[in-house]
Parts: sequence; C-alpha cells; structure tokens
Amino acid sequence: MISKGSVKTALLIYPPTGIYDRFERCQSPVESESVSIVRPAMDLAYLASVLEGRGVRTEIRDYPAAGKSWKDAEKDIRLLSPDLLLVSAALFTCREDCRAFSIARKHKSGTLCVLKGFFPDKGRDVLCGTGEIDLVLWEEPEDSLEKIMSGIPLRDVPGITFREDAAAFVTRPRRVLPDLDSLPFPSRHLLDNGLYRMPDNGRKMGLVLAGKGCFGECVFCLAPLVNGRRLRLRGHVSLIEELRECVCRHGIRDFWLRADNFTADREWVMRFCAELSGSGLSVRWAVNSRADCLDRELGMAMKRAGCFAVGIGAESGSEDTLRMIKKNITKEQVRRAVNTCKECGLQAYLFFIIGFPWETRKHITETVDFACELKGDVVNFSFSVPFYGTELFSIYEKTGLLKDNGPCEVNHYGLPRGGTMYVPADELVKIEKAAYRRFFFNPEFILRRLSRINSLREFLRHVEAAVHLLKISV
Repeated sequence: MISKGSVKTALLIYPPTGIYDRFERCQSPVESESVSIVRPAMDLAYLASVLEGRGVRTEIRDYPAAGKSWKDAEKDIRLLSPDLLLVSAALFTCREDCRAFSIARKHKSGTLCVLKGFFPDKGRDVLCGTGEIDLVLWEEPEDSLEKIMSGIPLRDVPGITFREDAAAFVTRPRRVLPDLDSLPFPSRHLLDNGLYRMPDNGRKMGLVLAGKGCFGECVFCLAPLVNGRRLRLRGHVSLIEELRECVCRHGIRDFWLRADNFTADREWVMRFCAELSGSGLSVRWAVNSRADCLDRELGMAMKRAGCFAVGIGAESGSEDTLRMIKKNITKEQVRRAVNTCKECGLQAYLFFIIGFPWETRKHITETVDFACELKGDVVNFSFSVPFYGTELFSIYEKTGLLKDNGPCEVNHYGLPRGGTMYVPADELVKIEKAAYRRFFFNPEFILRRLSRINSLREFLRHVEAAVHLLKISV
C-alpha cells in the first residue's frame, strides 16, 4: 500500500530509447512513418496533472524528442531524487526502457518505480522480469494513479499489477470506464512544447484527446483492447476550453485531435464544429476517420471549423483482405471518402497495411495500385503485426507464422515480424520501399505539393520531408 501523501516529488519520462508514438494503440517508431511527427508526451502530461492535483512536485522529461541520452537521464534522476519515477514504455523498447529503474534505485533505494503502457499479459511478465518495478499501470492509468495517490489499497485499484511478497498481483479489469471529462487538463506547462512541431508548417503542435473507443471489428487493431469498443467522447465545452488554453497560454494553434474514430458520432462532430466556429478561436486541426463515417456535409462543417486533414484507414486495395481483416468497408467507400476530402478542401492522409498472413504478391500489388490510384496527400504503408490479444494473433498462430522472438521484439508497424505464407519478409520490405518511391517521387505528386507551398518555412519543411522519405524508400 502507498500511504496518502508519501510521494512528494515525481519524475515522469520518455526514456532515451528512440522516438516512438507511445500512444498504446500505435506502438510505432517515428522514423518508420512516411511523415515523421514527434508527438507531445500527452500521456505523461495527463498523469502529471493527477500528481500535481495531489500536491506532488512533478517534472516531465522527453529525452528522445530533446535529443538527450542515458547520461542526461541519470543526471536528472540523481539531482531530482524523485520519490516516484514513472516510465512510459513501448512494447518494442520495454526492456531497455526499464533501465531507468535500475538507475533510480542506484541513487535512491526507496524510489517508487512505476511502468506505464500497453502490456498484453497485463504487466505480469514485465513486472516479474525486472526486479526494480513496483507497479504497472496497464488500463486507464490516470484514474488508477488518482486512486493510488489517494491511499486506496492497491488490491482495490482496477487495471494495475503490483509486487506483493515477491510475486505479481494483477487486479481486476475495470467494469465502469471513466468519463473523459472527469480528467483534469494535461499539465502542458511541464512539457517543452517547442519540441513538437507540425510537419508541414513547422509551427508548435498540440495533441488533444477528443475521444476513446471504436466499434470496429478490425482483427489487427489494438484500439478495442486499449480503449474498449464503447465510444467515449469529450464534452464540447471541455474540449474547446482545452483548445483555448493551448492558444492563450502556450501559443499553440495547430492540433491533432486524437480519437480512435473522431467521426464515429456524426451529430457530436457537427455540434463540435458549430460551437468551435462560434467560439472565436482560430485553430487548425486534423483527425482520424473511418471511410464510412465521412460525408460532404460533415466534411464542409469540419473545414469551416478549421480542420485541414483527415486520416483514413484504407488498409488494403484487396477486397479479399478487407473482408478477412473485418474492416467492414469497401474500396468504393474509400474512394468516396477521399473524393469528399478533395471536394471539401481537406487533405487525405491514407493508411495501408501489407503482409497479412494470407496475402500473395497479387494482394499486395492491389494495395499499392489502389494507394496510387487514390492520389491522397499522404500515404503510409505499415506491416501486419500480430499483437497478442488480437484476432490477428490467433490467425498467425494457426498459420504457423509466429516467430519465437519474444514479446518485446518486433512488435511495431515499422518492420515485418515475418513474411506471409507466400511472400518472405525481405521482399515485403522491398515492396514497401518501392511503393513509397512510386507514390512520393512521381512528377505529378511533386508538382501538386510544390503548388501548395506558401512560405520559405514550408518549403524547408518539405525539403526535410523529402530527405526523410529518401531514407525510408532506398
């Protein structure tokens, strides 16, 4: 049990183990994505707000974004001597992330060592595998941390794993999910907001949580495991007030409004757009959407309220694959969604996955051809990943494609964990690189992008983007 008031100081960190999207459903290294975006450490900012609300002096460090090393991390841990050290881990980097706890215990044996992230085994394995960890937050971490800091016995806090008598104790899953409006605003004042920049114009970027949960049945997706299938959306007043705080206090006007499916509730989006348009705030924002949750009226309302881009999970150009992954959309619906974006003046960011177990070269060629046919503004190709707990994992097991490379090895979208039943892994990598070259380095696309550049800063950002694309495509 952690007694109420026993934690006076806390350090929350992204360890210097690479720049990742540490949002639990993504688990991807930024360098593998077609658009390299260093995202704000909002999970830490939310947890920091809980701690500050309890009077805990709290610091946040994002070592990868700041270009800092383990030497810098050790210096901070030694100087700050925190009562609580919290590490946000990614599956791929988890073992190395835990190095922070060994450092902490070297300088202060009584430091409470807390690991936060998505762990399919509910944290039992990682807790047992690293002796310094005291506690793992694996479900709705903000609410769990609030209960822990209030002095509630750990056995009564749902969604955590903790060490008890040299064994790992896993508490019950949550029966009732917290209302998102009950969360305090994240402690952005603890972030170095200048580290996080929009990829197109270089201005400061804010990431604002708009909702959680998705009704989709996609066999590969972590969203239902991480956030559930029930849609939870912020209230419009709360969401707009957070945007206002970002503008007035931090000078942030460009945003990614994060939700598993922002447009799932059409009426909610229409009301949000109407209220944001009438709020007097001048902000620019982007969201994710399913292809079947976007229409022209909705797109125009979003555009008027400041939306500039919509990310669409097209996933595949093969109708067979779309059916087998239970995406429950068709290629024609994707075409209509992309055309809607173009009609409304919204950029279309399209996401595809290649290398599902059953895929032949024909399936993958259909996907690359479809991506090029759509002529979106950005395309991103990822590899199929059998995350434990998803239906896709079971499919990999049945086909015998699972590799014995451990739970924290190749578990992100930037590398193929293995080949398909018909296409080896090294060929998948070559196909992805060729697909990027075909999409981004054709004269029509280049001219289209150059025609939209309005300043020297934007031109330089495009040059940086081109250099990055060259690195991932050759």
